[in-house]
Parts: sequence; C-alpha cells; structure tokens
Amino acid sequence: MKISPVTIMKYFKYWPPFFFSGISVKEFDLDKGYVVSQMKLSKWNSNAFGTMYGGSLYSMCDPFYVFILAHKLGRNYYIWDVESNIKFLKATRETVTARFEINDLELSKIKNKAATGEKVLPGFDTKIIDLDGDTIAEVKKTLYVKAKFKSDQSSSR
Repeated sequence: MKISPVTIMKYFKYWPPFFFSGISVKEFDLDKGYVVSQMKLSKWNSNAFGTMYGGSLYSMCDPFYVFILAHKLGRNYYIWDVESNIKFLKATRETVTARFEINDLELSKIKNKAATGEKVLPGFDTKIIDLDGDTIAEVKKTLYVKAKFKSDQSSSR
C-alpha cells in the first residue's frame, strides 16, 4: 500500500462509492484500532421500498478491518479480504453506524501466528445499528494475513 491507511481514512468521504452512497467515516483512531462509519438515507442509497439499500449497508463495512490491520501490522504483511457475509435483520430509513475494532489481544494472536510463516484467517463481527441502538444488520468478515519474508517472490495465497 503506497498511501498510508491514515491518509486513506481522511479522504474516504471523497471516494465515489462512499460519496454517492452517503457513507462517511464518523470517527477513527487507527493507533487505537478502531473506525466508526455512518450512512444517512438518501435517494442514492435507498431501495425500491424507501429503506437502506443492502449493497450500501455492506459497503459501509467493507474496507475497515483491512485498513486497521494494515496500519497496525505495517507493510511486512499481506492482508486481503477472503470472505464476507451480511445478515439483514431490520429495514430502516434512519442513519446507521457501524464500529470496527481490533483489540491488542486479537492483534497479538494474529502477529504471533503469522510470525511462524502460516497464513492467518482472522474473523471479525460487526453490528450495523440505527439511532435507537437496534441492530439492523450483522456483518462477518474473514481476512487473510501472512507475513512477508525475504524469500517470498509473489503475493500468492
């Protein structure tokens, strides 16, 4: 990654898929390992029933665990999304938020396992909540993490 994760986070609101979907990064501290994203309902992110479009709900959750890990681990690791799942629980027209966090214990486990040369497939769960605190969707993500060693000639999984 040539641009730092912190720089990317500062300018995310201008990235077209986020800008046109009304998605913003409400708060972040990559040193502390968290990001909070938010989405307000608009004509660009509503579905045929006037509620939040599911694709936009997922988009507001897509990149953040990768950016947190990229910042915390540095450039000596391969980090990719492997699998994602979203479960829709409740339709809403309200502003929604999601918090993404990787604590120090999780980070330590990932680093220790990756240090052995193994690929690591950590899983993370996030709830998308409305203004009342009700969970409207649950997102599960699995990432791929592997330490880069000098003998690595490719970024193959």
